Amino acid sequence: MERGKKILRFAAPAFLLLLLTLAAHMLMRPQKRPVRIGVDSPSPALGVEIFKNFDSAVEIVPLAQAAGLATGELDYFLTAEESLSSKGQTAGHVVAAVVVNFFHPRQDISLDELTTLLSDSPEQVLISDELALACFPWGDRGKFLPTEKVVAAVGNESVLGIVPVHKRRPCLKVLPVDGIDPRGEEVLASRYPLMARLQIYRRPPTFRERLQKIPGKEQDLLAAYLLSEANPWRNPLRPQSRFAAVGDVMLDRDVKKAALAHNWQWIFAETAPLLRSMDLAFCNLECPIGSKGKFINMFQAPPEAVEGLVYAGFDVVSLANNHILDYHHEGMLETMEILTENNIAGVGAGSNLEAARQPVILEVQGIRIGFVSYTEMWFVHAREPISWQATSDEPGVVPALPEYIWEDISALRDEADIVIASFHWGKEYASQPAAEQKALARLAVDAGADLVLGHHPHVLQGIEFYKHGVIAYSLGNFVFDQRLPGTQESMVLEATLSKQGVLDINLHPASIQNMRPVILEGRSKNYLLNRIAELSLAIE
Repeated sequence: MERGKKILRFAAPAFLLLLLTLAAHMLMRPQKRPVRIGVDSPSPALGVEIFKNFDSAVEIVPLAQAAGLATGELDYFLTAEESLSSKGQTAGHVVAAVVVNFFHPRQDISLDELTTLLSDSPEQVLISDELALACFPWGDRGKFLPTEKVVAAVGNESVLGIVPVHKRRPCLKVLPVDGIDPRGEEVLASRYPLMARLQIYRRPPTFRERLQKIPGKEQDLLAAYLLSEANPWRNPLRPQSRFAAVGDVMLDRDVKKAALAHNWQWIFAETAPLLRSMDLAFCNLECPIGSKGKFINMFQAPPEAVEGLVYAGFDVVSLANNHILDYHHEGMLETMEILTENNIAGVGAGSNLEAARQPVILEVQGIRIGFVSYTEMWFVHAREPISWQATSDEPGVVPALPEYIWEDISALRDEADIVIASFHWGKEYASQPAAEQKALARLAVDAGADLVLGHHPHVLQGIEFYKHGVIAYSLGNFVFDQRLPGTQESMVLEATLSKQGVLDINLHPASIQNMRPVILEGRSKNYLLNRIAELSLAIE
């Protein structure tokens, strides 16, 4: 017992000394600090954006110099210059897009014009602070603002903006510079003048790192991060999809006569090259296709009319309209069968209400694009007292009820990257949307729709940029035999889609000539673009 006490007397001080030594060692160890990344820019914004998804803590140091690597003040140095002697790693590409308000008449700009404007009237050019780099014509001197503020200002004013190309929004029009459009995948291999490759350089390893032969965990993690999809600047032209939408397509009456005189492909011959160049194309099918059913109202195209839709390149058609049941349930169901057999998806109608409300989801370029479709019911007229509306046990279309719109789009938002909502609505031949149209459209965007497409008025109506969404209130007729004023004016709405939403839209004015749509050029094109701008700016 006495011997044990002696051991404890000697062991206790030794144990205490060991604890004190360990504590001192812990206190003397350098505390882990954030990875310090210097950027060759007066703003930290570019560095913040590049590394916002990086797992480790990062401190961005603006106005940094490469010398900070040698002194240990910096762990990394990010620059668009490639004059350093050490070997760097590509951190991404910066592609700057010159933008104006979508309805601005300007179509392009030269580099000389831009340089002169920056020199003489710099206050007229708003530049994203992520682009404050000396390699660009504006250098580090410019009116720099956060990107979202540039987008908001240019979207509402007649000023010029410059933003990263992958942060463009549909309320903006991207201007080609010296004839080169910065949005195409080929731009990285082109001579586009507002593009730079970002390089990142690492500080030399410390003595301790050399001694232990460890390159540093952060180095490996950061290198892997820069090469991953998590780095938003690795590929500013990240996977994106081109989508086209047109208005009413009716394939009976005089249109059928023209097709029988030529063929069904002839109807779409002038527009098929544009539509087929898209990843997805959409229209409102304003008639049943087939030979079955009981005559109720007005239209029915023969079964072979689907050849025209296939040739044109349509992938999805809306069936929620006031003519799809013109040959009653059997005619509508036959139409759906014919479309399915030809790999065309129909949306907005079904064998019962539950089926009719089911969305169509297609994946293109890794982007999941969802479609829903609705129709107002007040303008549905038939020669027999039947309902177009689908019920729990009867076929039909989906009515444009606010509760259906909210429920369907909210649910689809969780399944798709992009949500496109189609509406058959409004008053025929009215050039301005009714209050009900605006309310339903904005409800759809509030619920999560990215793009709202309207039809039924048979004439063009304006475009509204509401919150994150784009609303085309009426795309007009695309294939129809009407001859009233405005009913032969048409357009193809092209949208660039990404997982982040609608990046931009482009309008291709068209007109119906001898029963088929033709893409316009020159003065006719400019007239219709100006007309659409006037209609759009008049929307309240």
